[in-house]
Amino acid sequence: MSDRKGMNLFAVILGCSMLAAGTTVTFAASDSSTASSDSEISHQVLNKLTREMPENITGLKVETQDGVVTLSGRAHTETSKLRAAQDARRVPGVTDVKDNLRVTM
Repeated sequence: MSDRKGMNLFAVILGCSMLAAGTTVTFAASDSSTASSDSEISHQVLNKLTREMPENITGLKVETQDGVVTLSGRAHTETSKLRAAQDARRVPGVTDVKDNLRVTM
């Protein structure tokens, strides 16, 4: 078993033991894992939008911080703008979407 898996198993067992004893347990991600997750979320959102809507959005930029995705660039229609935000919300790990896309016709 890898060290990381062993530590995760230990944390789960310890957490369950503490819960059984009536203690509140909170698991917090470290800054490096959050940054990694945010980077992965941005990558997944960008891939999803460029794959599913390649001709509808230009200059697409995706930034993620603590699961909150910010979209910027130009959408060709209001429908494209709304769909991009909806599609971004469907990516696992996204907690909110700030839609800064501008509609240009």
